[in-house]
Amino acid sequence: MAEEEVEENADGEASEGASDGSAKKKKLILFGGIGGVIVAGAMAAMMAVPSKATKPRLAGPFPMPLFEEQFSCNITANGTRFLQMTPDVTFYAYDPTYLPARILDPLYRPALTTAVFLISSRKSYEEVHDGNTVGRSTFMEELRDALDPILFPIHIGDTKLPWDTHEGSGLRPGVSSDDATFRGRFEDHLLHVDAPAKTLQLDDGPVSEFVESDLDVCVVSPNGEVLYVDVSGLDPDLVDDVKIGVKGMIIQILPTGLIVQ
Repeated sequence: MAEEEVEENADGEASEGASDGSAKKKKLILFGGIGGVIVAGAMAAMMAVPSKATKPRLAGPFPMPLFEEQFSCNITANGTRFLQMTPDVTFYAYDPTYLPARILDPLYRPALTTAVFLISSRKSYEEVHDGNTVGRSTFMEELRDALDPILFPIHIGDTKLPWDTHEGSGLRPGVSSDDATFRGRFEDHLLHVDAPAKTLQLDDGPVSEFVESDLDVCVVSPNGEVLYVDVSGLDPDLVDDVKIGVKGMIIQILPTGLIVQ
């Protein structure tokens, strides 16, 4: 009998130990499963929360030759003097390849050459000779102001070339765009379009009304700057906002290789 009791006690202890081990394993599995669910839930929550969108900003400065070849022209003094240079431009842009790609615009090269010629040809030897640093600096500032709208024209929508029609709206720059004074950055401004009401509005500026097929609607910014929009291809049902502005800016023109004789 004693032996049987001992065996029963031994069996009982063994069974109890096995039960404790199983319980511990179950607890570990349970807590591990809960921990996994918590971690997975936290990861899912992190992935579900959208990251704050970062608005594109102008990068740079970037350098680039203004002309592929040397520029030269006669200056004042009865055509007996001439000027030659290979100027460089430094600029900011959302995309550093934007300005080098401007050569793809068939209107770019004629406009650039004409603007540089008109300013350079009016200069005298006294204004831009080697010793006149102030005169040369003024010359470069005049070139910068004249060339900035040519190098960085207004885009309506995310078009490849500035005169392209924006596919999403059918809008494009108006015929008087060379006279525009608005120079806002592309990522900072919106053109509010209400085609059924036949109105355009730049940011919080005054509302401009238009008629169908108008090639030159004048739109005014909140600061009084103007731009021109061609609505002849506008989607007649469109009510939307379209990005508008320039995609870069000139920092300075450098008088590289400037010689006057």
